[in-house]
Amino acid sequence: MSVVHWRLLRVNPLVRSRHACFSSSAASAAMSPESSSPSSSVSEKSGSGSTGSSVNFPTRHSRSAVPPACLSIAQLNDLTEELLGAKPGSLYKYDNNIVPDESATAWKVADKAVQKAEFVIRGHAAQIPDTLWNRILRGNPMFENDATNNVSPTDRIATMHSIIQRLEEEGTMYMKMRLEVNSQLAVERKEDEESTAANAPKTTTKNEAQGDEEEQPTGFTLEDYASPGATVQMYDTILDSMALNTHADTPLTALPYLQRVVERYHHDGGIGQNLNEATVPTVMSFNTVLRAVANTPYTEGQEEVRDNALQVGFTTYDFMRHFVHRNSATYAYMMQIVAKYIPPSATRGNIAYGMWTQAKKEQVIDQMVIDSTIGAYTPSNGKDFDTWVEETIKDKGFENIPQKLRRNSKSRRHQKQSGIY
Repeated sequence: MSVVHWRLLRVNPLVRSRHACFSSSAASAAMSPESSSPSSSVSEKSGSGSTGSSVNFPTRHSRSAVPPACLSIAQLNDLTEELLGAKPGSLYKYDNNIVPDESATAWKVADKAVQKAEFVIRGHAAQIPDTLWNRILRGNPMFENDATNNVSPTDRIATMHSIIQRLEEEGTMYMKMRLEVNSQLAVERKEDEESTAANAPKTTTKNEAQGDEEEQPTGFTLEDYASPGATVQMYDTILDSMALNTHADTPLTALPYLQRVVERYHHDGGIGQNLNEATVPTVMSFNTVLRAVANTPYTEGQEEVRDNALQVGFTTYDFMRHFVHRNSATYAYMMQIVAKYIPPSATRGNIAYGMWTQAKKEQVIDQMVIDSTIGAYTPSNGKDFDTWVEETIKDKGFENIPQKLRRNSKSRRHQKQSGIY
């Protein structure tokens, strides 16, 4: 089993993306055509891709509302084909002779393509039963269910992956273009300086004394900041979809997405420096991986599956503290992981007890944590643990848990109206 490598990075947990969470009123608005219909927003007509089609997608919407998703199957297929069929370098529109140097300007250049990709990825996720976007949009009268085309969740996830990769490629190409253009400008400046120096009194510089063999640096690299393109919201959406469509290798296939989120966060400055909402991890970024591990199919005796699941689960749990506050969903999924992959024993009882104690300390006890904790003690881990569960947890009910132990159970949720993440 491969060793998981992590950078010890941290982020202010108060930094939140405008797409990362939304209010219950906004979620309710998503159930109406006025908030989710593509026609309800100012739209951009798209037709620059290889398909030559012309469809509308929202490019402006309220920061307080649920981000729009593609509800039309025909539009979803057309936009997907446009994104994946577009020639390299054609998604972002900018003058090749004027490539912005700063991250914020670069993301403005990429904005329409990024919004289109997010719009399409949400649309694909909404077609997968019980995903976050399916739960939000399936009650919308304009939502079209694509069940008749027999597109499997696995195919939807593969398509989302391809779109994310396409945005990553476009971003990399942008950064290379930026480097080349600024390198050329540096050469031109150097030629101008040399031309000016030719008419000035001759002096011997240190570089000339060394044969001027060293090329002067331009000051730009490919990793000055995270390339404009793939956003945390895209990664969160695909991980949510993967968490509901698991197989034996899901822990190891989900983890690289989270690692990429961390890497891009680091490229944008990391702790105290990264103010780019598109590259700051959310609690959903981590809890989707934990949920995927908890849902991975497992039969006793599958040691490799067990070991991979436990490694990914506990590593993800441990490193959450460097990025975001753990919440109720974190501990519920960790309890499910403990119950599933560790056989009934004093070891399982002690680990579950430690998780419960930490959840109490972070004041995130809710009914989901209670139920998952009881599951970690069923079957019995021993008489002493049975007694503790009977006296402390079982049949107590969430309403009987002291307020101080559940103070953060709702405030730390990814969505205030849902405890899934």
